[in-house]
Amino acid sequence: MKNTPQNAAAIALSLLCSAVLAAPLPARAADELWEAAFRLASGDESVRRSARQALLEAGPAGFEVVLLATRTLGEATLPSLAMRLHCPMLAFDGGPTWSWPDGPLAVGHAAAGLLAELLQSEPELSAQLVRSAVPAERKIGLLGLSGEADRLLEALDAIREEADVSVVEYARRVIPCATLRARGDEQLIMALTQASLAARARRAEMLPPVRCEEAGFSMGPVLDELLQGTARASGWQRSGQELTVLVSMSDGARVMLSPRCALELYDTAARQLRHLPGLVMPFVEGLTLDPGDRREALRRAERDLLLYPAEERNRLAARLVIAGGRSEHQVTFDAEEPFAQEELLEAAARQGQPAAWRVIEQAAFCRGDFSDSERIALLGFVGTREAAETAAELARRCPRARAAATAALVRMGDRRAADFLAGALESPGFSQDALERALVEHLSPRLAAALQKIAAGQGAGATQAANLLERLQVAGKLR
Repeated sequence: MKNTPQNAAAIALSLLCSAVLAAPLPARAADELWEAAFRLASGDESVRRSARQALLEAGPAGFEVVLLATRTLGEATLPSLAMRLHCPMLAFDGGPTWSWPDGPLAVGHAAAGLLAELLQSEPELSAQLVRSAVPAERKIGLLGLSGEADRLLEALDAIREEADVSVVEYARRVIPCATLRARGDEQLIMALTQASLAARARRAEMLPPVRCEEAGFSMGPVLDELLQGTARASGWQRSGQELTVLVSMSDGARVMLSPRCALELYDTAARQLRHLPGLVMPFVEGLTLDPGDRREALRRAERDLLLYPAEERNRLAARLVIAGGRSEHQVTFDAEEPFAQEELLEAAARQGQPAAWRVIEQAAFCRGDFSDSERIALLGFVGTREAAETAAELARRCPRARAAATAALVRMGDRRAADFLAGALESPGFSQDALERALVEHLSPRLAAALQKIAAGQGAGATQAANLLERLQVAGKLR
């Protein structure tokens, strides 16, 4: 048989299936395999081809060298492999997945290409890695099985015994890739969904969230990681009227910060010239929280906005203005392409920018089939008689636009808003938030009476009206 690279690969794969951890070769042979791994990054194609063949012909020892060379990428190992293993959800996780051809990571990326090829060709290699004693290798094995949903489900059965929480979390995040590739197989998708829930439960069991509420909680580790960029404020969570900020730590732990803890952490970081808007903006935007907490958060955001990261500043300024704060930064927007810029346009309109009014009006009149509702709701900031007539006509004739048009009428103080309110609440769709904001900011006795009448009835909007009344009461708009 002719000794081609393809035949060599076939022979190597059959050997690799037997064992990954073979007995170590003599030092000279190991040196030769590592030299071959370094040649994978050569600029000469023929050199790369011969290096690849040498590693494939070495069987399990060659596979081990390729695996270790790939792991020199550190945190970039997994996204680099995900890119090659068709797992787009994880392909850009953790940083760049490329390097210059002659850069220090070039060998790792070249080895990752060969490793991905081997894992795709022979799923048994991935299954063996899942049983490795090394957590990083278990993650690689799970990723390698993302295209083999049945084999992945077998591997996920062991998650309940997994001792490393980062592996459990990675398993949960690999599952959507397998689900995407199992399209059409409802039974398999259901099994993957159940496996995801089991992984989430195991993660919560191993690493329950830590709450910062009392003076005994040490925020030093959280602060250190936030300053280093290895932890991030990853959102917020509301329970009733209680809102907490969530911080995701590098080890997968989650820290839940009460308002007092979040503000204290923000101030400590600010004294070290690091401004972390994720610690205060959730409280700025929460309309039903303790007014004192919101005031304190608002004061910090207004004071420090111009110190926030430049790439976030415009969007944060818009959110601050919409929440009722003041911004020295004039919110900017693309007047030529207003698509998906409703937040920026609303903030600019609140700042009294005439250019924003013109763009809003044009966007509403030149409406298409997508994202109509957000733009129509912005007519309330135009405030002209023509804008009110347009909103009323839309509310009368366009069921899908009714909630947005009603929000505009509420904002303009038009008495016709009360007439359209019941229909708007029956199916508010994506305009629910805009309608609620308008009612919170411009509630009239007529509108309050209309809401109470709707809530007392049996119509489809009764529940929505009741919920709105409750939120308006908590916000101090109803007595």
